[in-house]
Amino acid sequence: MKVKEARKISNIIIITGLAIILMGYIYKPFVIIGSIVFIYGFIVNILYNRCPGCGKYFDRNTGDYCRYCGKKIDD
Repeated sequence: MKVKEARKISNIIIITGLAIILMGYIYKPFVIIGSIVFIYGFIVNILYNRCPGCGKYFDRNTGDYCRYCGKKIDD
């Protein structure tokens, strides 16, 4: 999976988890389900938001190149 694609998927999962948590005001079990989805989004982020060259985690780096090794992201 490419880095930019993984970022989009991770963000969608996290936002979906937050929306489900907010629905917990209506039905309490949604808080637990939403929390699981939210955590899963962060796991996807941690696993796939890495440089294809050196493997370092990107944090908030949204540039086109890795700040550690200089390799272009999403070659």
